[in-house]
Amino acid sequence: MGIGKIVSAENHFDPLKNSQEDEKVPEEAFLVLGGMIFPIESKVFTIGRNLDNNLVLNDPTVSRFHAEIRYIDSQFLLVDINSSSGTFLNNKKISIGQLFAGDIIQISHTPIMFMYKGASLMDGSQKHTRNLKNFDETNLTNQNDL
Repeated sequence: MGIGKIVSAENHFDPLKNSQEDEKVPEEAFLVLGGMIFPIESKVFTIGRNLDNNLVLNDPTVSRFHAEIRYIDSQFLLVDINSSSGTFLNNKKISIGQLFAGDIIQISHTPIMFMYKGASLMDGSQKHTRNLKNFDETNLTNQNDL
C-alpha cells in the first residue's frame, strides 16, 4: 500500500503506519541544527521540549512533544503532533509533509535542516523547480523583444 492510497471506510488506510515492518531507516539521514548533526536512527524520531525526545529543544514556545520524523515506505515524513505553535516545512505550516534533502523544518524559533549523506541540496529543490525544465535563454530573449 502506498502513501495516500484510498480504501474503504471499514478498512481505513493510515499513511502514518508503516506497511513494511522489516524496512530499515537509512543510516545516512540526519538533521543539522546550529552546526551540530543529529542522526535519525529510528523509524520515529521525536522533536520537542520534553527530555524523552530524540531532539530536545529548550524553548518554552516548543511543545513537549512537538513533531516527529517518520520513515515510511522509503520516505521521510514530518508530522506535527498537535503542537501549540505549529510545525513549518520550507515556510509552510503543515500537519504532515514529505521531507527532501535540504528542506528546512521550523519549530518555533528554531530552523533545522533535513539532510542525508550523498544527497545534494539540489535533490530537494528539483521538486520546486520541475516546471522550469523547458525554460532556456531563448524564452527570456523573446520576452524582452515584446
